[in-house]
Amino acid sequence: SFLTNNQKSHQLIIGDYSAFESIRDKYSSWFDILGGWVMFTAPWARRHALGAAAAACAGMRTGAPTTPLDEMARALMDGDLHQVIHEIQQISDNGWFATHLTDILFHCGKLEIMDKHQTDVTGRLRDSLILEYGSLLMEHPSLWSVGLSYLASRPPEGLRRAELILERMPVQNEAKAMRIVAEAKKYGLLGVVQSVCTCMGARHLAGGRVGGALSWAVRARDSALCARAADRALRQYCATGALPAADLLLTAGAAMLLCDTLLFLGKYCDFHRLYKNREFKKAGKLLVSLLTSKIAPDYFWETLLLDTLPLLESDEPVFSSSETFEIMLCLELKPLALAGEKADLLRLALARNLARTTLSDVDSGGE
Repeated sequence: SFLTNNQKSHQLIIGDYSAFESIRDKYSSWFDILGGWVMFTAPWARRHALGAAAAACAGMRTGAPTTPLDEMARALMDGDLHQVIHEIQQISDNGWFATHLTDILFHCGKLEIMDKHQTDVTGRLRDSLILEYGSLLMEHPSLWSVGLSYLASRPPEGLRRAELILERMPVQNEAKAMRIVAEAKKYGLLGVVQSVCTCMGARHLAGGRVGGALSWAVRARDSALCARAADRALRQYCATGALPAADLLLTAGAAMLLCDTLLFLGKYCDFHRLYKNREFKKAGKLLVSLLTSKIAPDYFWETLLLDTLPLLESDEPVFSSSETFEIMLCLELKPLALAGEKADLLRLALARNLARTTLSDVDSGGE
């Protein structure tokens, strides 16, 4: 036994292939004997020779099953990075390892992959892995924003994919919608911003939440939706006496110009603010301008005309004689807007105010 072991050791040292085959069964993998094979048969071997050594060791056990790890190791020793990445993709369930390894090798300048026509496809391979991994993350309910950052790093294809995925992403609540809008704005996906805001505005409008509908319609810059939401707000005020989203309308700025109905609603909110702050002169001028602007809906004329009554009955004249005539003209031009006792009451108040302002004008002229 001693002589046999001594003889086998001698055969291993001189690199006898049959000696290595005889001890192959003692090891679970060809990895275990690779080091000894290289050391005893070719201690001067360079990296490019490791592929042949790995093939020799792997072939010592004919019929032995190979694993993806075996194939990956052999490809790595052969310097075939394309095959290495392919094998990594087979053992990974989400592509994280293959994507990031490829990206690291690319940035290090160590990745050069040629197709069968000897065309460099390194960049295309890296891009495809990043796009696939980003698209996978975009389907996750809580990691979609991370996936968006991956897709955004590979424009323009990545941004096109992101836009398509975001547009069909389910929006369960306000918080999710706001987050989608914020992320879309970050990457310049303005089409997604408008789509989500319009969808949320229409949802609020259908649910009778006029204030929320106005808010989302203004964000969407959707003139048609703004017109519908503003019209609903005006009708709601006629029915309940409450103006929805008044604070929003007072700070909407240029967005008020999206449609005439929204502009009218915003100015009417401004009238209420001035009246509440007891700036009656300014409130009166604004109210007259709304009456003469020709953008007030027909159903709102009664409200506008009745809003003049408290100002007409104030201790100090609010409307000048010319403004009083304007109100009188509006009342006569819209006979169906106000009728009966209300119309008579308004005519009386207008006549009194006209008398006061006429006398005041005469006194001022006499002085």
